[in-house]
Amino acid sequence: MTYQCHNRGEFAPSIRVQDGWDTTWARRMVDMQFRLNPSCVYSTSELGQKDKGCDGCKWKAGAGTEVAAGAVQVGEVKE
Repeated sequence: MTYQCHNRGEFAPSIRVQDGWDTTWARRMVDMQFRLNPSCVYSTSELGQKDKGCDGCKWKAGAGTEVAAGAVQVGEVKE
């Protein structure tokens, strides 16, 4: 099973949202900055690293995304 987010495209930088009504009762639409994290935060967790539905996804931590730059710890740490 793969997920809807698997190898999805880039998020748009902004989205069009309603900001009330104008004087003719038409919707007043404005652009709003898209604020969701573009990187996969789920795959930085131990559960996300083991999730087979994420295998091969370009957004998975460790697959070249910006999240991959952070430390991802899975399993036991042997020092």
